[in-house]
Amino acid sequence: HPDVAEAVSGLAAVAHDQGRLERADSLFSRALAVQRRQPDARLAHTLAGYGALARSQHRLGVAARRHREALALRRTMLGPDSPDVAESLKGLALVEHQRGAFAPAERLYREALALQVRLSGETHPEVGSLSNSLASLLRTRGSYAEADRLFRRALAVQRRLFPDGHRNLVTTLSQRAGLLVERGRP
Repeated sequence: HPDVAEAVSGLAAVAHDQGRLERADSLFSRALAVQRRQPDARLAHTLAGYGALARSQHRLGVAARRHREALALRRTMLGPDSPDVAESLKGLALVEHQRGAFAPAERLYREALALQVRLSGETHPEVGSLSNSLASLLRTRGSYAEADRLFRRALAVQRRLFPDGHRNLVTTLSQRAGLLVERGRP
């Protein structure tokens, strides 16, 4: 039953969060087997979760396939302007980034960021997260000026949302500091 599959998918996500990766994999597989019989938006959610699990296991081909399938379903079922589409774009961008496919990752990050800003405005937490991810990629590619601008954008969002010492804020500050050192600007 689709409701049972949704619950199993939720259990898989919890197992993933707990680091019980084999259990999460088994549960996601079970949920997908049921959901594929009657596809709906819940299938896309399970695929995205499974994609995140596969990425954390460094099974990047599987992760990319799951995220692409989730993205296609979400665009078809929810339309192009949905927060879930932005989430799928980000998930696929993270996989491509990790694979070293920087051009596709950059395109996906930019599309996700533009969509998230359009849907939620400049101060949404995902705008900070996506800005940080894109800045990190651009830093790797040597686009330092744009990376710095995006790190500052991420920091502006994160400083409004998080207290000093929050791990997201610390990570972005550290990444921007590394960029400045690389550029010879302490």
